[in-house]
Amino acid sequence: MIINKPEEGKVNVVLDEETRREIWILRESDTLYTLMSDATRLPYVVCDEETFDDEILVFDREEEAKRTAGEIGARGYAVRAVSLSRTQRLAFFSSLFPMGVNAILLGEGKSRTGLIQLEHLIRRPEIPRFSEEIRSLAAKGEQKFLVENPEFHLTAIYYTQLARSGRAGKQQKELEALREEMMIHYREGYYLAARTED
Repeated sequence: MIINKPEEGKVNVVLDEETRREIWILRESDTLYTLMSDATRLPYVVCDEETFDDEILVFDREEEAKRTAGEIGARGYAVRAVSLSRTQRLAFFSSLFPMGVNAILLGEGKSRTGLIQLEHLIRRPEIPRFSEEIRSLAAKGEQKFLVENPEFHLTAIYYTQLARSGRAGKQQKELEALREEMMIHYREGYYLAARTED
């Protein structure tokens, strides 16, 4: 991967041939498979120990997905392989942004082929997250904004996956640390609440 810095101040990423091939697989394969966590009813998310990317696992072969689900299940996590048809993919991959997932691992273990950053696969509209700075502009209708808390969502996913796993009893310190981190992100978040005018 090559990064160019054009004059406008935006960064262009030129992808190598292997990365472009992997993106083509993710976009054009008739059926892909991913792992869903039975604990969260969301994609199973892992943190890469080297890059610290929060990633999901995607496979182009069903038997590989089922084998990996069995291996993860043997470690105490209830996961299952599910198929992603072409028509489901855009919505599925777009839903990963507000969850805090930033990468897709195509394959796993010996058959691991590559790590693709989510932003290289699909473009996210450049709408800022809600903050105090844009509150006055938003009140006037001059600014669109996102109300989301991907840090909280991601920490909650990790917490729930661990809490409902067979390893929860041995991981009390890690659970407590995740619970504290989750509450910090909860307090820092912005939320929409409906109300009626009197």
